Amino acid sequence: MGCGESEAICLAAHAAIKFPQTCYKPDPLGGPPIPYDCSKTATGWNLGRDFPGSDWSMKYCFKRTECVENPPIQLKYNCEGGDTSFAYNAIPFGVVNCGPPSEAFEAQSTNEFGDRVTLAGTARELDSLSVSFNSYGCETGHWYDGLCQSTPGATFTHPITANIYDPAVSLTVPIASVTQNEVIPFRPAADGAAHGCPDPAMWWNPDGNGGAGRCQYSIVKVLVFGFPSGITLPDEVVWSVQFNTSHSGYNPIGETACNLDPAGCPYDSLNVGTKSFTNAPFVGIDPNEAEAYWDGWRWNGTPSTMGANGCYPSYGPTCMEIDFGPDSINNSSDAAPQDWTGYRPLGAIRTK
Repeated sequence: MGCGESEAICLAAHAAIKFPQTCYKPDPLGGPPIPYDCSKTATGWNLGRDFPGSDWSMKYCFKRTECVENPPIQLKYNCEGGDTSFAYNAIPFGVVNCGPPSEAFEAQSTNEFGDRVTLAGTARELDSLSVSFNSYGCETGHWYDGLCQSTPGATFTHPITANIYDPAVSLTVPIASVTQNEVIPFRPAADGAAHGCPDPAMWWNPDGNGGAGRCQYSIVKVLVFGFPSGITLPDEVVWSVQFNTSHSGYNPIGETACNLDPAGCPYDSLNVGTKSFTNAPFVGIDPNEAEAYWDGWRWNGTPSTMGANGCYPSYGPTCMEIDFGPDSINNSSDAAPQDWTGYRPLGAIRTK
């Protein structure tokens, strides 16, 4: 039996009877369903009474917080734990409500972005790459002007490429690459003023901050990129994503109809999440948190450089560099040394 919308385990039975019950929650990172072992004595609440509007009359529920088995029940609030069934995972269970910062592509002239990681376990056939994205786009208005309006559930579609490199061989030619047309949500309408947010342009996420609510500018979406069978990975890889925006990417889209719209083009407001969550990575190793792998143009107008092998990328698919300094976090030119400590790119690699 599945979990209901009320986030309770619902039992169609009489009270005071013990029911061994397994409830499954979808893995937010695209893995197999996560089971909860919730054997309890049915002394719960009547749905019709305690969950108004429910059509499950004469059934009884236990709140998930009464289920004591691991993994933690309130996964959507969990920012300090993640799925360990991956070979590498820096994304917490509740990332969509954890408010991570992000690295911009359009605003920071980014072509490609990712991280170098060491895989756990012995399974080395590539299955998928999951990456956490932040969407700031609105159907009308902008994320920053207080005029953002979006129909609940509204989305846009954009092609994104996921790559896996063997850093011992090349950061020019990936050993695996896949492009998918991804469905990405618009961020919700601005309602910050009604919730006491520091900026009325923000929207109120009632599930943020452990269920106490959070004011935020973007909405988080984890995208899962599936790869064909037969790709064997080394122990250490660099994962990355790349996509084009109006003026960034390996093949910039250029000015189109959406650039003339006051809301702009939604893909210009799409970023990759970056945060070093407590206890992360939850499986696998990030060999150097200070590093991220990045290709693009600097704020001072120069292309990125690959210090390890002397590669100087041009505005085209050449190679990625070891980058120091989260531009969109510090709003700087990288002219002075910085590093990514605290802002780990949010990815997860599944093998089989």
